[in-house]
Amino acid sequence: MIFSTDSRAIAYMLALTLVALNSSNAYASEADSHPQVKELLDVGFLRLEDTPTLTLIRIGEDFEAKRVVLFIEGDGAAWRDHGFKPPDDPTPKNSLSLRLALNSRYQSNLSLIYVARPCQFKSQEALAQCSPKQWSTERYNDTQTSIVETSISLALKNVLATAGHISDLQIIGHSGGGVLGVKIAVKRMRKNQIFSKLYVIASPIDPETWLKNHRLNYLPIDNYYQDLALLGEDELLDVYLGESDRIVRPIDINTDLVWLRKKSILVPKAKHISGWSDYWDNTLLPKIKARNFLTE
Repeated sequence: MIFSTDSRAIAYMLALTLVALNSSNAYASEADSHPQVKELLDVGFLRLEDTPTLTLIRIGEDFEAKRVVLFIEGDGAAWRDHGFKPPDDPTPKNSLSLRLALNSRYQSNLSLIYVARPCQFKSQEALAQCSPKQWSTERYNDTQTSIVETSISLALKNVLATAGHISDLQIIGHSGGGVLGVKIAVKRMRKNQIFSKLYVIASPIDPETWLKNHRLNYLPIDNYYQDLALLGEDELLDVYLGESDRIVRPIDINTDLVWLRKKSILVPKAKHISGWSDYWDNTLLPKIKARNFLTE
């Protein structure tokens, strides 16, 4: 069903009202205290209720509302003891995904979705119900991926209810969010669900090599490499690495993965989190806006 302009406006106002009335949201107080989340809420993003991870959406305007850019948060707060001890709280203090979502709000009419990872942006009481394994040794497994997928599905339903149709879904995964992005994108493909392209930024896209090079413990990744190869075969993956990034480097991609090395783009001066805004504004976002995936 395609909504008229008036009915889309009514649906959007209803969504705003529902969010305003929500005072028991599990993420309300904790998320609102995060300055980057507050920035998004202040410019018209909505916080969804009943999602397993913090989920923010902004419905686009006119026909662009049908085109969706989805940001998947990275692994969150930095690890201690030179990367060997996980943080007590995985909430990111400085989120590139939130920053890029904000930039996109000002520079496009696309529908935008931000999805956090399990146990991020929770109160201390709610965080106590989580297991540290969820943001450490199990962070890339199928269970944690499914939690993020649930948030994404609920967000897309909200966009669909307002826009009436989704013609294009482009996924942005920063850092560990790129690893989950690979798994989520391929699952959508296999289920014949909407998916157009995955862009990974400063992501350990070859996690086994990355873990080995940094002398970190093995992480269960299930059928990740089969999924990665499938995206590569269909040209549905773009890889961006920061020239000055010490956390994820070009040498963290195995030489055997020739196709992945060839497709990786090195962004000058960019680090793991900083140095990406200008490249996003001037190169990546215009590329995303220019792609024509419309199916109508």
